[in-house]
Amino acid sequence: MNERGQGTLEYLLLTGGSILVALVVISILVSLTGGEISELNEEFNAEFFCNSHGMELIDFESDYGRLEEVKCFKENESLKVFKVN
Repeated sequence: MNERGQGTLEYLLLTGGSILVALVVISILVSLTGGEISELNEEFNAEFFCNSHGMELIDFESDYGRLEEVKCFKENESLKVFKVN
């Protein structure tokens, strides 16, 4: 009976260790790609903003995940710069 309990404990320790390693790997991957995802999200928001005004996105500026300025263009019109709060 003692050997059986030891086997169960070893199984639980291995399972816990595997879960811990998986969590560390996932957190590293998320931290490495977090900036790229945030930048894509900002670009999507800027594109949506311009399209909702019937224009095309030219450029945008952001600070820590928040859009600050969006530059849009519409054919036969001048470049428009929007300050986003």
